Amino acid sequence: MPVNKITQNKVLEMLRDKEITLSKGAELLKMPLQDFLELVSENHISVLDYEPDKVEQNLFALKKRFNAVEFQRKVRLVLSEKYNSNREEFLNELKRKYDELPKHKTRSHTKKTLVNKVAS
Repeated sequence: MPVNKITQNKVLEMLRDKEITLSKGAELLKMPLQDFLELVSENHISVLDYEPDKVEQNLFALKKRFNAVEFQRKVRLVLSEKYNSNREEFLNELKRKYDELPKHKTRSHTKKTLVNKVAS
């Protein structure tokens, strides 16, 4: 067996035993990561290490996140269409809805106010 083949088998064994990462395996064999991934696939080595319940949890979290992103996109689209169709009416509607919310006074933290806070 050629030396290169022994090295390849050893690297694949180390990957299978989770002793090295995919990128480290590609580096050791001096090949592009894409080529190494094909080699790993040809040798039926799983690179995913998930328990079934973890997969389900991750899929649920991804779906929830995707749905939230889709919702945000739809809201932005509706709001931008409203704003572009009649700017004044849109701004008046916002004022009517949110003008009664309590206003919080904000202060800029200048060096002087920070010094006074530290001194007291």
